Amino acid sequence: MVSPINKEYALQAPVQNYFADDVTGGTWPITTNDISGGQAYKIALLNNSATDHSAKTVIYIGLGPDGKSQTETIFMPAGTATVLSTLYYSSLISATPSATIGADTMDIGFTSQFATPTIPMDYGSIGSLISVNFVGTMTYSVESTADNIQTKSPPFSWLDAGDPFIAATASQQASNSQAPRALRVAVASYTGTPIFEFSILQASNRG
Repeated sequence: MVSPINKEYALQAPVQNYFADDVTGGTWPITTNDISGGQAYKIALLNNSATDHSAKTVIYIGLGPDGKSQTETIFMPAGTATVLSTLYYSSLISATPSATIGADTMDIGFTSQFATPTIPMDYGSIGSLISVNFVGTMTYSVESTADNIQTKSPPFSWLDAGDPFIAATASQQASNSQAPRALRVAVASYTGTPIFEFSILQASNRG
């Protein structure tokens, strides 16, 4: 029994002030929530001043790659710098600072680090043929999880699915003998606005 899966994604160009521009003080209103296309990216927080705010934190609440609610706490930048979220967001609902930043300002946007939604796999599989094809310049990894995605809430525990899909920079097609619960593609960087296709041809020993 063979179960083909084909997904196509159009990446968005990063925008540093996409969610909010020049937030200041102790209340940071978000002006745009959803990223165009519903893709999930890491949030980028840019300090526009030389002031060290690294002892303070910001709490993000939003939606992850699968449209599920998530939250995390990130330390603010030390001086003129950008800090990234650990999780990927398709929507940012709120950003709440632990303390005021005074008259300084920060921009909240997203960077060129992206993750696809979780793609469930047949846990009775005996392997799969994985293919990633793209137009543009991109560095990516295919990742797998053994978490029971039907019962566990995200974020899941992700590991590299193996060569040749670790920090790959070219289109690849290869067999994979793993039997994970799910797969995804995590993009470390890209230039332009690439379109890429993630395909899985899965062989099952059922039926």
